[in-house]
Amino acid sequence: PAPPVHRARRWPQHALQFLHTLGVTELARYRGSTLRARVPNPARLPLARAIDASMMGMASDRAGDRVVGWRIHLFACRVLLGPARAGRKARETLSELLQRRCRQFMAGEWEELWHAVRYRSLEARPPRDDTAIGEHATRLTRDGLYSKAAASLEQAPLAPPSDATHQELCRLNPDGVASGPMPVRPAPPAPPAPLELNTADFLSVFLHPPRGSAGGPSGWLMEHYALVAEHCVVPDHAEASNLFQVAQAIAQGHVPAWVAPYFSGGRLLGLVKPDDSIRPIVVGEALRRLVGKVLLKSKAEVAARHFAPGRFRDPATPAPARPLAAQLGVGIRGGAEELVHAVSAALQHHSAPDPNPNPNPNPNPDPWVCASIDFRNFFNCISRPAIFRTLLASPQFIDLYPFLSTLYSKASPAKLWADLGVQVWHDILSREGVHQGCTFGTFLACLGLQPILQEVASGMPAGFVVAYVDDVKILAPASIAHAAYVRLATLARTRLGLEEVPSKGSVIWEGPGDVDVSMFPATMPGVASRLLVDKHLGVFVGDERAESVAAVKAALQSKLDDKAHLIDRLALIEDPQVRISLLRACASTRPGFWMRTMSPPLTADAAVSFDARLRASLSDSLLTPLTDHAWTLATLPCRLGGLGITSAHATRHVAHYASWAASYSNITSMFPQAIPLAAADLTNSTLPFAVSLCAAHRSADLALTAFTDNMNQLPLPECAPSNPTIPEPSELSQRFPR
Repeated sequence: PAPPVHRARRWPQHALQFLHTLGVTELARYRGSTLRARVPNPARLPLARAIDASMMGMASDRAGDRVVGWRIHLFACRVLLGPARAGRKARETLSELLQRRCRQFMAGEWEELWHAVRYRSLEARPPRDDTAIGEHATRLTRDGLYSKAAASLEQAPLAPPSDATHQELCRLNPDGVASGPMPVRPAPPAPPAPLELNTADFLSVFLHPPRGSAGGPSGWLMEHYALVAEHCVVPDHAEASNLFQVAQAIAQGHVPAWVAPYFSGGRLLGLVKPDDSIRPIVVGEALRRLVGKVLLKSKAEVAARHFAPGRFRDPATPAPARPLAAQLGVGIRGGAEELVHAVSAALQHHSAPDPNPNPNPNPNPDPWVCASIDFRNFFNCISRPAIFRTLLASPQFIDLYPFLSTLYSKASPAKLWADLGVQVWHDILSREGVHQGCTFGTFLACLGLQPILQEVASGMPAGFVVAYVDDVKILAPASIAHAAYVRLATLARTRLGLEEVPSKGSVIWEGPGDVDVSMFPATMPGVASRLLVDKHLGVFVGDERAESVAAVKAALQSKLDDKAHLIDRLALIEDPQVRISLLRACASTRPGFWMRTMSPPLTADAAVSFDARLRASLSDSLLTPLTDHAWTLATLPCRLGGLGITSAHATRHVAHYASWAASYSNITSMFPQAIPLAAADLTNSTLPFAVSLCAAHRSADLALTAFTDNMNQLPLPECAPSNPTIPEPSELSQRFPR
C-alpha cells in the first residue's frame, strides 16, 4: 500500500504558472457537460490515476499545498472529461482521446488541454422535442438507468431565463438577517479528537455510488470518484489512499476558505410546477455528497434512535406515561408507511362515537382528531442558527460540526450558481435554512424541529405527535390537539422562524359521530365542514361513510391516472424491448405504495384500471392483443418464465399485509396507549384496519398455499419459495421487514 499522502505532487512550473492565471470562479464552475458514458476499459486505469494525481495535496497539512491541490483538482475535470472542440483533423475514439489527455495532464501540458475543451454557450438551451426525448430515454435504459429514463420522459420544463425567475429564486432563499449569527462551538477543556471516517462505510459509498447522478458545478460525477476507489484504493489499506485522506480532510472541515463557498454551493436551476410556480433544484458537488453519505451512514442507527426512540423500546419495560414524539423521516426505512398506519389505527381506536369495539378499550371516551400541520417553505426558511444550537447540544452528533459548519457558514455563505442561460446571473447566497440536494439537508431540518416536537408531546395529557420531516400530525381529543397545535405553531415561529399555514393543514376523525373542531382556524380544511377525503403523505384516507369511501376511491383513481402518464409517454420510444423494460421496472411498480398503505377494498377498482392500461401498452409493444392467459403469464416473475410485470390488482392483498407486518410492532411500541390492541387480538377485532389486515392475510396465505402445492406437483423445485410460510396476524408483535 502507498504511504499516506500529505504533500503536493511536483508538477512542472510552467503548468502551475498557467493554472494561477485562471480565476476561482472559472475553475469552480464549468459551463458544459463532462463525460457521462461508461469509460472504455483501456482508459479506466489511466483516467483513475490522473484523477487521483489531481487530488494530491488536497489533504496536506500545509495550507499552501492544500490551495494548490484544490485548484488542480477543479481544473482537471474539464480538461480530462470535457467535450473536445470541433475542427480536429485526427479522428480519435473515446478511449484514445481519454488516454491522450491523461498523458498530457500528467506531463503538465495544461494550457493546450484547456484550450481544446468546448464550452456551452450562454444561449438558453432549447427544450428537447419528443423524438429527442425518446432517444435520450432509450440510451439511459440501455445503460441500465431505468429510473432516470422514466424521469426524462416526464421531466418538467425549465423555468425561463428571465429576471422574474431569478427574483423568485432569490425570494425562496431568505437573507437570514432575522435569525442572527451562527453559534460558535465552545472551546473544550481538551482538544477533541479529529473525526475518523469508517473504512467500511467509505468503501461502501465510494465504490457503489448512485449511477446517473448529475454533476456539480465543477463537472465531477460520483462515477469518477468510484473509478479512483476501484483502481487506486487497496481495500485492506484504504486509510492509506489519497482518496480516503481527502475525504477525511473534508469531513474534518479542512477546506480552503476561498473554495468553501463554491464547494458548499451548487448549480441552481428552476423547474416549472403544474401550478406555474417555480421549484428550485440545486445540484451540489459530487465529492461533498459522497463524503456526506459516508458520515450519514455512520450515524444511521444513532439518528434513528434519536428521532424515534419509542421504536427501540424494550417490550419488557413499562410504557412511558406520555409517548415521545416520533420523527419517522430520518434514518427509518418504511417510515412513511408507519406514519400512515399509526394515524389510521389510532383514529379507529378512538372513533366518534363510543363504544369502541376494541377488546382493550381506551379509558379516554373522547373521540380523537388528527390535526395535520404544514409550514411554508420549510427547508429554506428554518433558522440555521437554531439548527446548529441543537447540533452543539447533541453529544452524539457534535463531531459533525466541523464538516457541517464549513458547508453552512453565514460569514462565508454558499454560492448558488443561477445557471439559467442567456446572461451571467448574480449568485444567490444561501444564509438560511438547509441546502437543496444536501445529504444532510433533511437530517439538519429535522434536528432543529425535534426539540419542539418533544416539548409539545410532553405537554399533552393524552395523544401523541408523529412527523415525517415537515409533515406533522397531532392525534388527541379535539381540545388537547388544539392546545398542542397552538403551542407547536408558536414555538416554530419564535424559535425556528417558520410560518404555519392553516390552509395547507387539515382536521379529520373517524366514526359516524360529529366532533367539535371549531376552535381550530376557520381556513383549515375540515373545520367548516367535515372532509370526505384527506391525504397523508400522498395516501388518501377517509372514514366509513359511504360518500367518504366513494371520495377516497375517486381520489386514488385520479392519482393512478396521473401516475399512468408514464405509460402514455412510452409511445415516444421506438424500441419495443426498451418499452417493455420500462414497463417492468418503472411503470408497473408505481401503484405499490398505495397498494401497501390502503386497504384492498379501496384499491381494487383503481388497480384494475391501472392494470388495463399496462396490458394495453404491453399489447402495443408486442404488436398483438394479450389474452387473459398471456397477461397472467406476463405478470409472473422472470424466474418463472414471465415478463416480471407487477399487477397491482393481483398483488394488492400481499402488499397490504406485508406493509402491516413490517409496521405493526413498531407503531405499537411507539404509541402503546394510543394503539393498545395486542397482535394476538387482531383476528377478533372489528376495527376496520384489523379486519382489512386479516382479510389480506387470508388471501395471501391461500395464494401461497396454492403456489407451493403447484410447485411441488411440477418438476420445478428450484422455483419453490425457500420459506413457504407467512406470519400470522398474532405474530405481528415482532417486525417482519421482508
